[in-house]
Amino acid sequence: MGGWMRASQTTVDTSRLSEQGFGTSMAPSRVDDVIPKPLDKRIGGTVKSVVEGLRQPTEVVLDGRHIQVAMQSHSEHTKIVREHYLREDIWCGSNVCIKCPHKTQELILDEDPLSKSTLFTFPHYLVLDTCVVLNQIDVLEENLLCNVIIVQTVLDEVKHRSSVVYKRLRDILANPTRKFYTFVNEHHQCTYIERKPGEKVNDRNDRAIRVAAAWYESHLATSQPGDKKDSLNVRVILITDDYANKVKAESEGLKAATIVEYVKSLKDSTTIVDKLNLANIQYEADWGGREPLFPPHLTPTQIHEGIKSARLMQGTFLASRDNFLEGQVNIEGQDKFILVQGREGLNRAVNGDSVAIELLPEEEWSAPSELVMMDEEDESGDIADDETTIKSSVKEVEKQPTGRIVGIIRRKWRQHRVTSLFLLKERFPRLRIETRQADTLSSQRIIVAIDSWPRNSRYPLGHFVRALGKIGDKDTENEVLLLEHDVPHSKFSEAVLNCLPKLPWIITEEDEKKRVDLRHLDICSVDPPGCTDIDDALHCRDLANGNYEVNLLSSNLCSLRGNEERFAFSCIWEITRDANIVNTKFHKSIIRSRQAMTYEEAQLKIDDARQEDELSKSLRSLNSLAKILKRRRIDNGQGISSSISRNPETHDPIEVESKKLRDTNSMVEEFMLLANISVAKKILEEFPECALLRRHPTPPVSNFEPIIKAGKKLGFDININSGKELAESLDAAVRPDNPYFNTMLRILATRCMLQAVYFASGMMQKDEYAHYGLACPIYTLLFFRGRIQDEQGYVLYVRKNALQILIPKYGFEGTLYVSPRKGEKLQVKFIYNEENQSQRCGDVVFHTFDPVTVQLSLDRSNLQHERVVLQLVKPHIPNFSVPSLDASISTPTKDSAKRKELKDEPMEQDSAPTMASETNIHKKKKKKKNISF
Repeated sequence: MGGWMRASQTTVDTSRLSEQGFGTSMAPSRVDDVIPKPLDKRIGGTVKSVVEGLRQPTEVVLDGRHIQVAMQSHSEHTKIVREHYLREDIWCGSNVCIKCPHKTQELILDEDPLSKSTLFTFPHYLVLDTCVVLNQIDVLEENLLCNVIIVQTVLDEVKHRSSVVYKRLRDILANPTRKFYTFVNEHHQCTYIERKPGEKVNDRNDRAIRVAAAWYESHLATSQPGDKKDSLNVRVILITDDYANKVKAESEGLKAATIVEYVKSLKDSTTIVDKLNLANIQYEADWGGREPLFPPHLTPTQIHEGIKSARLMQGTFLASRDNFLEGQVNIEGQDKFILVQGREGLNRAVNGDSVAIELLPEEEWSAPSELVMMDEEDESGDIADDETTIKSSVKEVEKQPTGRIVGIIRRKWRQHRVTSLFLLKERFPRLRIETRQADTLSSQRIIVAIDSWPRNSRYPLGHFVRALGKIGDKDTENEVLLLEHDVPHSKFSEAVLNCLPKLPWIITEEDEKKRVDLRHLDICSVDPPGCTDIDDALHCRDLANGNYEVNLLSSNLCSLRGNEERFAFSCIWEITRDANIVNTKFHKSIIRSRQAMTYEEAQLKIDDARQEDELSKSLRSLNSLAKILKRRRIDNGQGISSSISRNPETHDPIEVESKKLRDTNSMVEEFMLLANISVAKKILEEFPECALLRRHPTPPVSNFEPIIKAGKKLGFDININSGKELAESLDAAVRPDNPYFNTMLRILATRCMLQAVYFASGMMQKDEYAHYGLACPIYTLLFFRGRIQDEQGYVLYVRKNALQILIPKYGFEGTLYVSPRKGEKLQVKFIYNEENQSQRCGDVVFHTFDPVTVQLSLDRSNLQHERVVLQLVKPHIPNFSVPSLDASISTPTKDSAKRKELKDEPMEQDSAPTMASETNIHKKKKKKKNISF
C-alpha cells in the first residue's frame, strides 16, 4: 500500500474572516471535527482539514501516521492551516488493468467494453464533465450508456448545484449493471491540480476533469495485457456539454465529443436522442437570428443589490387562471399582490417561480383585465394585439400596484406532463420539444422536462423524458393525476423493503421491551367503506378521577386491521369531560384493534342505546368530546370545503356539494387534528428553532374581492374579518330557489385561500404560525365513454368576452365564449356591462349565479389537447344556441340532465377546458419534428 503525501499547506490570516462574519473562537473537540470521515472506502481516509481557533498544537493520528497541525490564536489574529493530502494508490476500477492493486468488488469497468458508437468504434470508457450530468441526467439514466467514469470533481459540483440530480446520479452509481465508477481524482497524486492565480473555479474544475481523463488514457495504455492489439486497447473519451471544453480537450491530445454528438452516433438511439437537452444548441442553430421577444434578466448580483436597496422586491409569481398574459406576484408581508401584465411584464416567469420585481410608477399602474385569453398562436405568431386588448380593458377606478419581472431568483421547474389539459389548469406555458417519435407520442401521455427559455423564443424549450401510456387508459390517467399533484407513488427501493421484518412477522420479546403494550384496550378503527389502508385507530376509557383517557394510534407497520396485532405510534391524552387536555404522552406501542368499522357502522353503535359493550361506550365518549372540540374550532373559524359525490358502485361523479359529514366522520377528523396540534406543540417544545411545522397564512383582503362582490349583488354580506365570521356569513348565504348558490360561494371562497406551507419554527414569529383554514381543490378528472350531453350549469363568473360555467354534477368549470375568438365569426353580439357584471344579447341577460343549460362535447381534433367544448342550449338565443338533445329539459333542475350515448371513445375534462390550444408541429428533417405543446 502506498502512503499519503502532502499536496499543499496554506496559512490564512483569519482577522478578515471575522470581519465577514466567520467565527474563529470555537476549537474542535474531537478528531472527527478536524478530519472528516472518509470520502471513499478505497482511500482509507481523507485528510483534508480546516482547523480553526486551536489554542495549542494538536496531534491527530490516522492509520499509524502522525499529522501535526499547529495553530496559534492571538487577540486579534488567528491562523488557519489547510492541508490537502494525496495518495498514489487510488486504483482505476478497470477490469483490464493489471497494474492497480484492485479489490474484486472494486472492479467496475468492463475488460472489453464493446463500442455502440459509429464515431468511436474502438473499446472505450466515458469520462463525463459536470455539465453533462446536470443537463443530461435523463439521458444518463438510459441503460444504453455504460462503462462511465464519474470523477470526484464532478460528483462534488453536482452535489453542490442540484440535490435532485445528485440523488439520481447516486442511484445510477449504486446500480452495478450500469458500470458507473467513481474516481477520487482530488486525492490522487497524479490528478490533483491547484487553482491558478486568477483562474475561475469552473475553469479549474474543467481542467481537473481533463487532467483525470488524460491520466486514465496514459494509465490504461501501460496497464493492459501485452498480448492485446493496439486496436483493441481500451481508450478514454471525454464527453462534455460545453463545445469550448471539447476544443480544449482535443488541443491537449484527448479524444472528446459533445454529448449530442456521442448520443446521436449510438446505434438504436432514437428514444435516447429525444431525451437530449438541446435547448442551447438546437434552438440557437434554428432560431438564433430572431429578434429578442423578452427583455434580459438581471444578473444575481444586480438582483441582490436591487433588493438590498429596496429598488426591487422578491416574491412568488402566480400565473392567471384565465389570461396567459397576466399574473400576480405575492410579496411576503404585503396585503396586495403586485400585478404583472404583458409579455415584457411576465418576462418568462413560470407559475411558482421566485422572482425579482420592479414596481412601476403609479401613473403606469393597471388593473386585472376582464378577459379570458388563451395562447393559441404558434411560434411565428404575434401577441402585440392581445396586449393592446388587455390594456384597453383596464378600469381606471380599480388600478392596483403594478410591476414588471426583471429576474428569476429560483425556478420552480419540474418534470411536467404536457399532453393533458391539466397542464393548462396549472397555468403552465406551452413547451417546445424536438422528437423523432411524433406519430407515436401524439396519442400518449408523456412527461417532459424544461431546459431553458431563451429571450428570442416565445415558449420555453424542453425535451421528452418518458411516455406514460395511451391517452384515456385508466392506469395511465391515474398516474397522470398523481404526477400532476406531486403525489409520491414510486415503488419502494430494495433498501427500504429490507428494513421490514421478514415474513411471517411476529411480535418478539425484544419488541415488547421497547414498546408499550396496549393490547388489553378496546381499540377500533373508523374509516370509509372499502378502506384497505387503515392507518388510524381510537379508544376512550374512563379514569378514576372522572376524566377520559383518549388514544389516537397511527399505523407503524401495515394496516391496523381488526383482531390483528400491530405496531403503532400512540398519542394519549388525559382529557376532561369538557374536552380540556390535562396532559399528553407519546410512545411506540403494540395494539390489537377489536374491530375495523365503517362510518355508518360506528354511527349505528353510537345511536343504538341498547348497545352497552365497551366499544359502543368508547365511541359515544369519543363522539361527545369531538362535538365539543368541533364547536370550539368553529368558534375560532373553521375551514371551508366542497366535495364530489360519487356513485358507490360505479364511482362515477353524481354532483358537487358542500361537504356533509356524519358525526363519526367528524369524530375521526377532530382527533386527527388534535393529534397534529399536540405533536406540533411537542416538537416545538423540544426543537424551538428547527421544528418543522405547517402554517396556513391569512389571505390578503384583495383575494376576497370577487366573493364579496358576488354576494353583495344578491343581497348577502360576506364578512372576512376572521375565519369564523367568513364561515358564518357563508352558512347564512342560502337561496331557496338555487340549491347550488351556497356551493358556488364556497367554491369562490376556496379560491381566495393561500396554500398551506411547511416552515421551520426558527424562521417565523409565533403570531405567524396560524393555520387559517383548509382550502381544497374543486376539480377532478372524469372519464366518460364518448357522448354528447346536455347538463345544467350556473354562471360562476361574467367576463368581458366569456361566461365561466360551473357544471355542479361533475364539479366541472368550463368557458363559454360570447365574443368571437381568432378566426371565428359570430352572427350575434353580446354587450358587456361593467357596472353590474352582466352580458346581454337581445332580451337575454346573464348575471353571476344564473342557471343555464349547456351542451358538452369532446373536441378530439388534436389528441394532444383534447378539450371539452361548451355550447349554450338554454336560455335560447337565435343563431347562437344549439338544439337540446332532450326536449324534456326545459329548465335546469337537480338530476334533470339526460345522457345520449354516441360512440365508445374516452372523454376527458379539466376545470378550464377551452384553455387547451392546438399542438403545432413543424417539419424540420426527415423523421424529426419540432413540437410545441
